[in-house]
Amino acid sequence: MTGKGPKRLGNSKKENYFFELEKWGKEISKSDNLEWMTQQIDQTFPMFKEWRKRKEESENSSSEIPDSKIA
Repeated sequence: MTGKGPKRLGNSKKENYFFELEKWGKEISKSDNLEWMTQQIDQTFPMFKEWRKRKEESENSSSEIPDSKIA
């Protein structure tokens, strides 16, 4: 009603959580560099690290395939 806040209420809690996590990381490190947080997440959640690696490999392999509609 006021024009403030999220446009989709279903995602607001999830988006707010990640925004707060990023804000906290920057405040703790007193920097915009959040590489340390990435390292911690990779160490704590090795399955996420493996998933991200597979995703990147998949994206790289799909970009190497030429478009069949190019003459």
